[in-house]
Amino acid sequence: MEPDCADTKAAVRTDPTMLTQDSIFKMLDAISSQMLQNYQTLQVQLTQTAEDVRRISQDNDTFRQEIRNELDTIRSSTVLSGNNPGIQPNAVLSVTASPPLIQSAVTPSASTTVSTSSSNSVDFQSQMLLMLNETFSKLSTALTETKTTDSKSEWPKFSGDSKHFRTWYLAIMTQLSIHPWSALYDPGTNSIVSNTTDTLLNSKLYAKLISSLEGPALQNMVACKHIQANALLLIRELQQMYKPKNVPEVIAAKTGEFWSSTKRLSHETVDAYYNRFQELLEDLSEADEVISDKSAIRHFIFTLGPDFESIQNSYHLGNLPAEWKTVDWPSILVLCRDYYNSINPQGPPKKDQSSDGNSNLQA
Repeated sequence: MEPDCADTKAAVRTDPTMLTQDSIFKMLDAISSQMLQNYQTLQVQLTQTAEDVRRISQDNDTFRQEIRNELDTIRSSTVLSGNNPGIQPNAVLSVTASPPLIQSAVTPSASTTVSTSSSNSVDFQSQMLLMLNETFSKLSTALTETKTTDSKSEWPKFSGDSKHFRTWYLAIMTQLSIHPWSALYDPGTNSIVSNTTDTLLNSKLYAKLISSLEGPALQNMVACKHIQANALLLIRELQQMYKPKNVPEVIAAKTGEFWSSTKRLSHETVDAYYNRFQELLEDLSEADEVISDKSAIRHFIFTLGPDFESIQNSYHLGNLPAEWKTVDWPSILVLCRDYYNSINPQGPPKKDQSSDGNSNLQA
């Protein structure tokens, strides 16, 4: 087998500078051919060995049968001769003990040889198939990885439009709230954690976030060398760039917009208006005087439009149902949605339409 091993080493010896697709395929073809040749040679040797074992086994069976015949003859002679002193019992016992010794000396060797030969054959075939599968799998991966890697990212894209940053940011936080990113997510603030010791997960998240950026946003973040491989810094940098903290003048303008011109449009759903309302309320959280949840919920109800006139009147009279006397925003959203659907089973009204829900309020 040594010449075969030498041929195999010669077949896989290639020039490192010529590792193109053709050379790789030629190398694999040479490996496959040499392995097949070695396998065929080994198969012939195994066949010859099995034939030898079978012949030895037959010879052993013939020998044992001859011994049995001789023993039968000796026993018959002993019975016929009676007390004939020419035949000693020890001699009979000595001959009788011989066949087991012969059997134990020959049979295990033959069984071991057959078992070893079969095991070697199976192991060689398994190893050959495994090596070929791994080789072709690695080759296929190397040739197609640039086409398949992240071809369809499940994370939303952000190109640098500030108007779309909040939507993108909330979608990213949703992704971080599930495994395996949840270690970097703070559910209390719906944001990233302040710091982490899991540098590997942090770097993996950085790669995912970079792949979700495009256009100016990607160019700006790649240029920031101090945040490379750090997803936490990357998200904070994006927040500062596309959702900067409001200066007093901006806060004053948004406060006026919140109290004076915020209202649900006639064709707008309750959920759509709720999201728009919450976005503006979130911007005002940076003001010196933060709007309380109770005041914000009251303002939200009174800006839902004429569909909620009955709820608004009950609010004025102080006889709201008990479930409406809550400062939990998710609960308020569910109540408003259910009430709206109860008086508008066909969906939101068209523009300039309104509906009277006085008869549907149950105080």
